[in-house]
Amino acid sequence: MPPDRERGGPRVAFASPSQLERDGVGAYSRELCRYLSRWCVLEHIPLDAAVHDRSHFRRLADEVNRCDLLHVEHAHPLFKSPFYPFREGYLDFLHRVKVPRIAVYHEPLEAIPLYRPPDD
Repeated sequence: MPPDRERGGPRVAFASPSQLERDGVGAYSRELCRYLSRWCVLEHIPLDAAVHDRSHFRRLADEVNRCDLLHVEHAHPLFKSPFYPFREGYLDFLHRVKVPRIAVYHEPLEAIPLYRPPDD
């Protein structure tokens, strides 16, 4: 039985692009949410690839700080800030989050060298 707010249970801010249908990280996030929702109360913090100013990430951090834990699905396009490197928005966000956090870092497949066993 899924936890609910009345019974308690950890409140986890789940920051991800789960609302994006055609996104690999979003698809992974939706599957993970189905599993995690059995054990905790998830507060969805939507991420997208639009460029946002720092105030956007500050508002997200304020939402996260009302929870017990942050789980963030990180991909570089989700933390773009104008006139700053895209990581700047992410670092500013993390500095403002005061609850414990878990980050899953996603890299584009073409940036990761793949191990392929030798053909037998």
